[in-house]
Amino acid sequence: MLIFFLLTLVQTATDWEVTFPKQCQIDELWELKIVATEVQNPYDPEEWSLEASFTYLDTKINCLGFYYRPYTYNEKRSTWERSKESYFAVRFAPPLSGQWKCQLVLKQKSKPVCEKEVTFTVLAGAKKERILICENGSYLKKESGEAFFPIGFNLAWYKNSAVEDYAKWFKSLSEAGGNYARIWLASWSFAPEWNDTGLGNYDKRQSRLAALDWLVEEAGKYGIYLQLCFLNHGQFSTKVDPEWNANPYNSVNGGPIEKPEHFYDNELAQMYWHRKVKYLIARYSYSPQIMIWELWNEVNWTDGLGKVYVLKPWLEKQAKLIKEIDPYQRPVSLSFQGQEAEADVIWQAKGIDIVQLHQYNEKNWSQYFQRQIRSWQRFQKPVLAAEFGLDIDLSKTDLKATHVIQGIWSSTMAGAAGCAHLWWWDNYIDSFNLWSVLTPLREFVSNFNFQKPDTHLAELSFEYKPYSDFELLPLGNNDTEITKVYLNEDGFVIKQLPGSIIEGCSEYFPKGQAVLIEFNATNEGVLNIYFDAVAKKGVEVSIILNDVEVFQKKIAGSGGNFWAVSDCSLGTIKISYPQGNNIIKIANKEGWISWEKMVFTNLQKPKNDNIAYCFGIANKTQALIWAQHPRGDWSEIKAGLTENTAPSIWHLQGLENGLYDVELWDPYAGLPVSKETLDITQGFLRLELNPADRDQAFCILKKN
Repeated sequence: MLIFFLLTLVQTATDWEVTFPKQCQIDELWELKIVATEVQNPYDPEEWSLEASFTYLDTKINCLGFYYRPYTYNEKRSTWERSKESYFAVRFAPPLSGQWKCQLVLKQKSKPVCEKEVTFTVLAGAKKERILICENGSYLKKESGEAFFPIGFNLAWYKNSAVEDYAKWFKSLSEAGGNYARIWLASWSFAPEWNDTGLGNYDKRQSRLAALDWLVEEAGKYGIYLQLCFLNHGQFSTKVDPEWNANPYNSVNGGPIEKPEHFYDNELAQMYWHRKVKYLIARYSYSPQIMIWELWNEVNWTDGLGKVYVLKPWLEKQAKLIKEIDPYQRPVSLSFQGQEAEADVIWQAKGIDIVQLHQYNEKNWSQYFQRQIRSWQRFQKPVLAAEFGLDIDLSKTDLKATHVIQGIWSSTMAGAAGCAHLWWWDNYIDSFNLWSVLTPLREFVSNFNFQKPDTHLAELSFEYKPYSDFELLPLGNNDTEITKVYLNEDGFVIKQLPGSIIEGCSEYFPKGQAVLIEFNATNEGVLNIYFDAVAKKGVEVSIILNDVEVFQKKIAGSGGNFWAVSDCSLGTIKISYPQGNNIIKIANKEGWISWEKMVFTNLQKPKNDNIAYCFGIANKTQALIWAQHPRGDWSEIKAGLTENTAPSIWHLQGLENGLYDVELWDPYAGLPVSKETLDITQGFLRLELNPADRDQAFCILKKN
């Protein structure tokens, strides 16, 4: 908090003393004070209201004021101590350097009691930019246009001391590359009112708000942006984390409603709610570090307040109110636990700007995020995985943070507006010093331009890659007609087995018997036919490929029994075949001949369930790709039990032609594995995936 050259002005004809900083720096807190003696109902906007209008050239910003009782922090005692003064305040963080003018009016019961125009100078300095939604509708950016990708954890409340805990957490988060945290205004932490205050009077919790003041400024020092959640579900729940019995809205505590579900439709309850919202926005909207106003945490766990027919109209009204009084019109959101069936209605509500999901205890976070985030992108709004994780006891078995790595990386590549944000920050991340789990991801995404208008879900198509020879064994019996064998494209399953002996004309078999093999080859290859015995009577073998005879050989017979074996042998015959559909016919005009096996080189293809599944995000010159192991549960990856995937090839469409650096990462080791330069000349990049026992990631950037 920077305050320079404090100038004190005394109003004429009144006893109102107005003080303000004569100078401040760009985007730093500028606070005007109207010193007040004890006044009645200073938190009631019907009794007292303060409005200020700031202008500089063509820029005009309107702000609400609020009543404030200062507290100072005693480091030796770890307590907040109240100072004697109190005042009405206006907080502002000027976004531009220059000479600003502020016109203010303090009203008592709608009548002006103090009006003043003041000027102050804003000095140039490092900007603390606010966060906006990108033009592409899926991501976030800073005011300058620079991409902003939220990487961090929930840090919802403090354990012992707000100052001591958050000083440590913010430092650790920042050093790990984090830039985001989610904060609750819970009854046990930063809520301005509860059963110790009653409704509409925040005097007894000014020390908690002083701690929140400090937290917001401290976040600014580390470049950490905040999602501020106004209501946690327990405040209006009798079943899930219930706090209703202590809620000041409860009639047993002097409040206006008997049951939580009456909160939306009770005028007095809504009046007190709006008073609190206005107070919070007046006090904290100045700060560029406030990124999102969150109305509810997991509203579906309340008693009836998550039902769509009451929730949607209430949300739209609140979002409109907030945008009217927040001078910077930040995004507004809320959250559910799980996937609500009514999500389509809620997430399309007017004024709800960001979609959020909360989910726990998934076995495979890659599969979950790929499915859910992509599904919710149909709302054409940024999607945040604002809470995820395992039960705390299960989390503590994973001290390598394997499930965290899988969650934060796969959510990023699934198109979330930020990495998934883990819940257990205090008794898991901090207790086991796992903050650095964020660092590799921060490095991995550092050069990707999320804010580019053409950023979209990557266009990926799968190409089978031949990786082994396919053996066709003689498992059937002789037949008197042509034996047809079909090798299908899905794993080359044999639909009808051939006989073990290829026969020609004899007293036992009629002319024309042959083996006919139909198949589709991804690449060109060679068919090796291993013959093992020839009739002593003689043979005449013909092999026809796609109606063209490619092999013919006659071995003269030396007489003897029909079943006698000749000393001669055909050995191994090699037939080259082209890519595409093929028909090979093997016929024998005389005697008999048997074969041990047929081997198609590079023909057998991996089964679909053993292929890494690729998804990601891309623009014309960049891509981030996740190669998801088909059975890569986090616990199996942690234990090293997961089997290798088969090699495969994926085509990435939509990139400009040119040279690209392709970096392969092992997210669980937190390291790049390899780097190569590939040339795109035909409109797609060919990604070859080698066998792997875990998920992998690709960072693809066009060379300058």
